[in-house]
Amino acid sequence: MHRVLFRRIQELTLAGRTNPEIAAVLAEEATRAFGLLEPALADYARA
Repeated sequence: MHRVLFRRIQELTLAGRTNPEIAAVLAEEATRAFGLLEPALADYARA
């Protein structure tokens, strides 16, 4: 996940987006991505 988000930051930076724009986009995309992962990982490594 970290690599994907880092790559997205690079893409947005190279596209000329401002820091506040990048932060807003990443906040939304990270929330969505972790929301998709959460159900699959919810019980991972629980005793």
